[in-house]
Amino acid sequence: MPPEEADADIRAFIAASSATTYTELARAIFDTFGPDRAWTTKRISAVRRELRPRLPGGRSPYMADGQVMAFIRDRADLVSLDSIVAAGVAELGAGRFPGRTVLGRIVKRIRSEP
Repeated sequence: MPPEEADADIRAFIAASSATTYTELARAIFDTFGPDRAWTTKRISAVRRELRPRLPGGRSPYMADGQVMAFIRDRADLVSLDSIVAAGVAELGAGRFPGRTVLGRIVKRIRSEP
């Protein structure tokens, strides 16, 4: 890992960020840490994949988080996806809870289980 990718402050910022695109995240890093420590979107995406690796079999990393999955299972058939996202972000945080599209896939998989 290049030394600039070992910057613990920026890595923690990436892990906790609620940004929805790498461009948003790059802008937030630039605004927070200044131009001397700014990262490119390519570097951000590489570190983000390292911090949140994909699971084998096409599973979402959210599905490996038992608390997130319990939260979703409790609400999957009761309320709309938008309501689940709003409640999940409020309770678990934006960095830990999936967005609407991923949530839709997870709910679909839950509903298809025997």
